[in-house]
Amino acid sequence: MFSAPEVTSLSVAEKLNKARKELLDLGLRNPLLNYCTLKATGLEVVDEQPVSVFRILAREGKTMSFIPTKERNGEGLFEQPLDLTEDEKQSLYNDLRLQTPYELTGLQSRLLTTY
Repeated sequence: MFSAPEVTSLSVAEKLNKARKELLDLGLRNPLLNYCTLKATGLEVVDEQPVSVFRILAREGKTMSFIPTKERNGEGLFEQPLDLTEDEKQSLYNDLRLQTPYELTGLQSRLLTTY
C-alpha cells in the first residue's frame, strides 16, 4: 500500500538554516578562513586597522590602493621609518593607501600575478 509522506516538525526557516550550516565550510581548506600568502601571489597588508579599512571600503564606498613600505636606494633595501607620532599614525590609518611590506617592483609583480 501507499503511505503518506512523512511530515516533519521543522519549519521552512529551520530547514534553510540547517542547509546553510551544511554548506558552510569551517575547515582549514576554506581559503576565506585560512589564508596564507603564497610566494608569488596575494598580498600582505601591514600597519593598518581593519575597522578603518572596513569603514572606508564598505561604508564610504571608496577605493583604496597599495603602497610599498620598502624602497631600494643605491646601497640596498631600506624600510621607511615607522617612528611616527600618534596623530601621524591615525592619519595613515584613515588614508586611502594600504601599506604592504614589499618594495615597488615586488608589489607590482604580486598585484599583476594575483590579478
